[in-house]
Amino acid sequence: MGNCDRTTGQCSSCIQGYHGTNCKTRCSSNCTEECNKSTGRCIECISGIFGDDCNKPCPVNCKETCTRDEGKCGGCKPITVGLYCNSTCGAECLPITDGTRETCNRDGRCTECIVGRYGDGCDWNCSTTCDGNCSRSKGRCTECIVGRYGDRCDKNCSKTCDGRCDRTNGKCSLCIKGYSGDTCDKDCKDNCTICNQDDINNCSQCIYGKYYGTACNYTCSLNCKHGSCYQENGDCSGGCVEGKMGMDCSKNKDTADEEVSPVVGGVIGAIFGIVVTLVICITVYCYIVKSWSGCELRGCREDSVDA
Repeated sequence: MGNCDRTTGQCSSCIQGYHGTNCKTRCSSNCTEECNKSTGRCIECISGIFGDDCNKPCPVNCKETCTRDEGKCGGCKPITVGLYCNSTCGAECLPITDGTRETCNRDGRCTECIVGRYGDGCDWNCSTTCDGNCSRSKGRCTECIVGRYGDRCDKNCSKTCDGRCDRTNGKCSLCIKGYSGDTCDKDCKDNCTICNQDDINNCSQCIYGKYYGTACNYTCSLNCKHGSCYQENGDCSGGCVEGKMGMDCSKNKDTADEEVSPVVGGVIGAIFGIVVTLVICITVYCYIVKSWSGCELRGCREDSVDA
């Protein structure tokens, strides 16, 4: 290919695949096409090979090819990282196995951290008071364990909270018995066992069952047995003391008898009148039947009398 010196016969250039003064030496089989005429150095190596003479294999974890001079991988096989793909993603990286993303990038940075870790390299532990995971950038807890609140769940909920509190402001979800308010720091009214968290005067249960009303501000009647009554209306819940009656046990039994005796007397009188009337009717009927029967026996018929 091309000319040669007329005196020495040295080629000015070689056909593809050859090199040397007289272009008699073949380029390495690992060269893609041409090689340097003077040195035989490949212009490019075939895939998977690198080096001046393209005689060195790329690192085993290279995804495809590597750089001609240094053998740095163009991409890594799954879970391997580094310039030569000779390292693995750290144990703090969350394994991604569905093929949608890499577990970590070439520099070893995790795509996602395992539960309980955060930071650019997932090398920081989430707070032990986090209930599960925390944010990758700042370590803010996703949820707090019961009894804690704050970005890192480092603050204690009020001791009078019944369980969790708002992780931002510490407001109690519920209060234990006897307390009210956002942080359950207010006592319910004296006679309340349980009061509304948003309204200290709204009781849902009165103490010992001996008071009634929305605010448990009324005392059950002393006529109630055991002094207990229903919170809704004050009616006695356990019956009445001896000698009392009624829903609220406000009536005396003797007075009640007097009030109902005229009614009872009227009913008894009516029944008695009906019974007497029936007896008279039955007696008259029997008498008539008996008289006719006796007359037939004596033959005292109307036609005999006429004879």
